[in-house]
Amino acid sequence: MPTELRVRARPGTKETATRMGKGRLHRILSGQRNRLAGTGIHVITVKPGFVNTRMTEATDLPGLLTSSPGAVAGAVAKAITKKRDIVYIAPVWHLIMLIIRVIPERIYKKMSI
Repeated sequence: MPTELRVRARPGTKETATRMGKGRLHRILSGQRNRLAGTGIHVITVKPGFVNTRMTEATDLPGLLTSSPGAVAGAVAKAITKKRDIVYIAPVWHLIMLIIRVIPERIYKKMSI
């Protein structure tokens, strides 16, 4: 599997199932995007990061990594118009994911991310 499709999950951590589910969803959407190419149906993978909602209001979310529901909606509308394949809502996520993808797995396993 290409590195850019990998979502890292560390067995035994509380986020393992969530990360694995997100990784699987990413691969499913990528497959559908390729299968439906040229049919007029465009599949977009939206990676919003943290979103300020009632569900997260009691959580101390990192401001730079957090988006409002309106920002998410606007970014999705723009992604539809521009036919983007993958859209990160908070721009800083592009940089974060680039860094995570280039960390060798043997080093990543020792980190507590």
